[in-house]
Amino acid sequence: MLDVLRRKSKDSGDASPADRTAPLDAAVSASVSPELLARHVVQRGLCTQDEVDRVNSPNLYAANQLGDKLIRASYLTRTQLERALADLSAYSVLPTLPGFEMLEMVGRGAAATVYKARQLSLDRVVAVKIIAEDVVTDSNFMSRLMEEGRATARLSHPHIVQAFDVGHVGRFNFLVMELVEGTTLGDIIKERKVIPEDEALDIIIHVAEALGHAHEQGFVHRDVKPANILITKMGVPKLADLGLARAFRDYERALAEKGRARGTPNYMSPEQVRGSVNIGPQADIYALGATFYHMITGEVPFYAPDSPTVMRMHLEMDLVPPCKKRDDISEGVSEVIEKMMAKDRKGRYQSCAELLVELRAWQGVAKLRRGERSR
Repeated sequence: MLDVLRRKSKDSGDASPADRTAPLDAAVSASVSPELLARHVVQRGLCTQDEVDRVNSPNLYAANQLGDKLIRASYLTRTQLERALADLSAYSVLPTLPGFEMLEMVGRGAAATVYKARQLSLDRVVAVKIIAEDVVTDSNFMSRLMEEGRATARLSHPHIVQAFDVGHVGRFNFLVMELVEGTTLGDIIKERKVIPEDEALDIIIHVAEALGHAHEQGFVHRDVKPANILITKMGVPKLADLGLARAFRDYERALAEKGRARGTPNYMSPEQVRGSVNIGPQADIYALGATFYHMITGEVPFYAPDSPTVMRMHLEMDLVPPCKKRDDISEGVSEVIEKMMAKDRKGRYQSCAELLVELRAWQGVAKLRRGERSR
């Protein structure tokens, strides 16, 4: 409840009783589905998934109905809702892409917008990721995207979001992928704050298996983080965004990117911060360790209000062991994470196969403990 009060305080001037009960203009939200609004307010931290679930129901057919309920329950202010609808409405006009019936927008980030679509030739529902025009920075971008998209489309693993195709039509550069219905690990962490060690181990093991498969095929992800780990409605983790991964033996592209920090600061390996030429599997293992750390402690490994400081901390600051953050974290799992996040990549696990031996051993210990607790 305190979190709700904190959110409301930002817009206290707009949260009068009359404001909360006045119906929304249906035209404002006509192009936004209740499902899209629900995802948006949870992803932006405006409401928790539990709060949305309390007021949501299958018979809602428009975003304004869900919005009214959220306002009346004091989970959202009118100003917050209007901003959310304006943001979503700006992207609600579906693009036209030959061969696809675009159904709805399901997600948007700085680099791309993802749409649910029907691929007409195969009559299947897929996700189409359209890359933002400002991300296409040079004339070689599309040739690299096409080459690597086709290569990653050959990756086949139950814990990797399958890439089907990559293409370019008019001003659209896009990837066609498996549609995963569910949420992201990032959203789960936002809602639950901390994930128990045994549950976190199960997720991390599946993602490590997926990364191991990608590494065996010659690809390094370079942006492993909670937001890129999807959790299906059945609870199955799937690693996403491999369509933009780089072949770690692609020396020409590595030289072209030399000196540029690629990745997400909170989970970025020291060699990525430096913009090193040789980025290999150990960088993904570091990022997976940072993700594991965040899951079981409720905190990112290094925190600062700005990205440059966070990146410098990855280079220079000693990691506080997870078991020092919380008493319910075992020393063994803590040591695994510390090794995954060693500053020098030579001090890390050198492959996901090596890492998985340790993770599965501790998974066995966690299951024994879980069995003892249930007696």
